[in-house]
This record gives sequence, structure tokens and C-alpha cells, in this order.
Amino acid sequence: MLNLKIGTLCFLASISLLSNDTFATETFLIKNTLQEKCLDVSGYSGGKGQNVQLYHCDGYSDQRWYFADQFGNPVSIDIVESNSSFGANFYNLRNVKSNLCLDISGHGGWQNDNAKIWTCESNTDQLWRAEWTSYHGNMILKNGKRLNILDVAGTSGNSGNNVQLWGYDDNPDQYWYFSDIKNN
Repeated sequence: MLNLKIGTLCFLASISLLSNDTFATETFLIKNTLQEKCLDVSGYSGGKGQNVQLYHCDGYSDQRWYFADQFGNPVSIDIVESNSSFGANFYNLRNVKSNLCLDISGHGGWQNDNAKIWTCESNTDQLWRAEWTSYHGNMILKNGKRLNILDVAGTSGNSGNNVQLWGYDDNPDQYWYFSDIKNN
């Protein structure tokens, strides 16, 4: 009986390890089209409440993201892309370094609300839909709260520029694409 329990525990541990690894099966950089800079967690600490900004792409884990459903299960870009055409599915965008969610300060989802990372909750201000556009095949990232768009503050697109919500205005600071997709 003891061998069966140990074998079962080892089997369950291996399943647990596989499921922990699955969050990183498909990670990516999110680049803005304005200056080809990356969506970045400022300060590299990855701590709860850290600001999200635009920054030169260095590929560190604070710039890597993945999609997850409301239960934290990873979702592939292919599924996100196929569901975006229906305009229905929203997902969490989780940061690889911290496993925290891309979040909007204050839960309002209003224009000019700041982007940060925060503990993943079931709030709509942490839900995002990638919508591919005719703008060179890039996408906009629409927030689930009020359907405002992830936007770079100002229009320069320089490293350190803040990321926020804004109404859709068809400027390059609102267009994004996935880069350096890694299947681990």
C-alpha cells in the first residue's frame, strides 16, 4: 500500500510540475508599432503595483507575457487570435517574471487610467481582447471594463513613456504586435 501511495504522489507531483510549466509554454514580447519598444514592467522588480511602461526591448522576463483564461490556464496566441474575430473572448495578460496580471489602476477602465501589474482577480479591468486590424496586421488591445484601448501616453513612443487606457484614435501608439514568441 505504501508503494502505491508513493507512486501516486510521484505521479501527482509530475502532473503538478507539468501544469506549473505550462504557464510559460508560449511567452512573447508585446511591441508597440510607434518606435518598436516593448511593454515593460518598470524597475524590473515585478512587484505588485509596479507601473507598466514602454521600454527598449531587452527580452528579460519583466517584458515577457502570456495569455491565460479566468482560471489561470494558459491560452495560445492562435486561440486568442481565432476568438478575436468574434469579438467575445477576453483573457488575462500575465507577466512571466511575476505571474501578475496587466491591470488598470482604480478598476474604472476610464480614458487616461494607468496600466500596472497586480494580483490576478476576476475584475474586468484585468481582461484584454487582442483585435487584429488592417493596420499592417497589427492589433489593438482592448480592455474589458469600458473597451478602451491600451495606449502609450503622448505620441513619441520613447523608452519610459507611460502606458494607459485611451479611446481608439487610430494612432500608431495604440497598435501592438507579438514578437519573439517562445514555445518552451
